Amino acid sequence: MLKNLFFYFLIFISFSFFSQKEVFIHLVPNVNNTPFNLNTDFNGLDGKSFNIDHFDYYISDISLTHDGGINTGFLDSSHTYLIEPDNFIISLGSLNLNSIEEIEFTIGVPSRYNTISGSNSQDISSFPLTHPLSFQSPSMYWGWSTGYMHMIIGGNVDNDNNGTPETYFELHNLGNQNQQTVSLISIIQTNTSINRIDVYLQCNIEQWLKNISLSSVGVLHGESGQNQQLLDNVSTEAVFTQAANAQIIEQQKTGELFYFFENNDAIVQWKDIADAHKIRLFSNDGRLIKEKREVKSNDFLRLENQTPGKYILKIYNRNDLPISGINIVLF
Repeated sequence: MLKNLFFYFLIFISFSFFSQKEVFIHLVPNVNNTPFNLNTDFNGLDGKSFNIDHFDYYISDISLTHDGGINTGFLDSSHTYLIEPDNFIISLGSLNLNSIEEIEFTIGVPSRYNTISGSNSQDISSFPLTHPLSFQSPSMYWGWSTGYMHMIIGGNVDNDNNGTPETYFELHNLGNQNQQTVSLISIIQTNTSINRIDVYLQCNIEQWLKNISLSSVGVLHGESGQNQQLLDNVSTEAVFTQAANAQIIEQQKTGELFYFFENNDAIVQWKDIADAHKIRLFSNDGRLIKEKREVKSNDFLRLENQTPGKYILKIYNRNDLPISGINIVLF
C-alpha cells in the first residue's frame, strides 16, 4: 500500500513540475523603443531620418533551456521561420515545460540547408509553397549555389539633411558564413494562461543598422562589406533584447491574437483589438485562403478541413491596413 502511494505521489509530482504548454515567441520590431511600421520615418543612430518598405529575415535552430537546465531544440527545416514586420510571432507548438530560462536561435538559413553543398540541402522548388524556404515575395533566394538571403531590408534615407528620406537603399545579405547566433539568458516569460506561455523579445532595428552608411549603400546584394557588417551587428550590438519589465509591459497591452485546437479544427481567437474590421487567412506563399468581414474587437474564426501546412493570419482595420498577425501551423 505504501509503495502504491509513493508511486502515485511521484506521478503527481511529475505532472506538477512539467505540463504541456503552447509556447509562442514574439520578435517585436522596434526603432528607438517605439513600435515599428513600414513606410514610417524614424531617426537613425547617425541622426539621419530613414524609412523602410521591406524588412524580412530568417530565424532557425531555436533552442530553449528550461526547468533547471533541460534543453529542447528545434533543428529541422520545419522550424525555420520567415519573420516579417506584421508577421513576427513564432509558434513552437505544445511543449512539456513550465519555466523558460534561456533562448538561443540563429539569424539566417543554416549552412546545411543553405546551398547545394549543404548536407540537408534541397532545391527550392521541392519545398511546399507554404514552407518558409519556398519561393517568397519579396524573394529571399539568390540561387542554388549562392543560397538564401538571411536578411533583407530596403527603404529611403535622408541624404541631403532636409528631414525627408529621399535616397533609396537596399541591403540583401548572403553568405554561408554570415549566419549569427543570438543567446538570451534570464528570460522573462508571460504565463498567459494555464496552458500557454508567451515570450516577448524586441528586435531593435536601429541597432541592426548601426555602422551602416545608408546614404551610400545604393542597392547592395552580397556577403561582404556592409552586408557582412549588417549580420555582424546581430552579435556585437543589442539587436535582440528583452526589457527588464517585459512581463508587466505585455500584460498591460491591449489586444491579443492566438489560436488553439478543438477536436480537429483550429480556432483563432482575438481579444480587445479595437480597430478590428476583417480577418484574412493566407497560405505561406501569399494566396488568400479565407476571409471574415465585419468582425468585432473580441471574436473568433474557426478553420475547418484546412490542408496541413503553415499559414499567415492577419487582422485589418476599416482602412484595409493590417493591425495584427500571427503564424499558424496546422497538422
